[in-house]
Amino acid sequence: MKVKISYTIEDSEIPNELAKFVKKIGDKITKSLETSEELYKKLSTSFNTELINLYLSEIDDIRNNLTKTDVILSDCHEILDGLNNLLIQQHQQQLQQQQEQKQQRNEVVDTNINFEGTNE
Repeated sequence: MKVKISYTIEDSEIPNELAKFVKKIGDKITKSLETSEELYKKLSTSFNTELINLYLSEIDDIRNNLTKTDVILSDCHEILDGLNNLLIQQHQQQLQQQQEQKQQRNEVVDTNINFEGTNE
C-alpha cells in the first residue's frame, strides 16, 4: 500500500531536494534501461518459451521502476508548482502594498493641497 507523506523545508533547500529527486529519477531510468537492454538481448538472440515467466518478471520490473519514476516526477512538479504559486502570491502582495503606499502618499498630497488652499 502506498501512503503519501509531506514535510516542510525552507525555500532555500528546495534546489537541493529537487536535485536529490532528480538523481533518484536518473538512477531508476538507468536501471530500467539496463533491464530493458538485457531483455532485448535475451529476446532477440535466444528466445526461449520456457523463460516466458522470467521475461514477464523483467518487464514488470521495468514497469514498476517507470511507475516509481513518474511518482517522483510528480513530486518534483508539485514542489515547483507550490514554489511558483508562493512566488506569485508574494509578488502580488508586494504590488498591493506598493499601490496602497502610493495611494496613501496621494491622499497626503491631496490633504496638503486642500489645507494650503483654505489658508489663502
